[in-house]
Amino acid sequence: MVTANEIREAVATLAGNNAKKITRIVNPSTGYNTTPINAAYVGITGPKTVYTLKGLTGWVPVQSYPNQGDVMDGEVGALDDVRFISTSEAKYWAAGTASAVVDVHATLILGQDAYGITRISGEALKNIVKPLGSAGTADPLDQRTTSGWKATFVTKILSDDAMLRLEHSVAI
Repeated sequence: MVTANEIREAVATLAGNNAKKITRIVNPSTGYNTTPINAAYVGITGPKTVYTLKGLTGWVPVQSYPNQGDVMDGEVGALDDVRFISTSEAKYWAAGTASAVVDVHATLILGQDAYGITRISGEALKNIVKPLGSAGTADPLDQRTTSGWKATFVTKILSDDAMLRLEHSVAI
């Protein structure tokens, strides 16, 4: 199961690799019961892992951040020097596959410049809409319209030393 010690070990590994933290410190405010948040790496994880993280000593829920303007989309809280973003798209391997006896969940922890994204010149994003009746005899009663999109971009890992993946079980 994911533990606070595993998160601290991941932070130590990234720091040992000279990976820079992504976020700046969030200073405490005069607001009631706010907690300062250190400069941090960013962890991307699933809802079941978040459930486990919330039970760990040292977990700071996003509601306790002193400045809500510094919260990233999907951010749920912080532990040690990692701010966590929850997504239902986080990778996991179900029990019984790949020799797993229990579900194995993956948590990515990223440092600055771990990866890069760039668009390709030209029509990098195109939305295509076909109106009613444009299908001719394939739609003789003009009942169908279609809309779709296509996107072209490139992603690249820039530094393997600035990212790691924890594989773990969860409490539920």
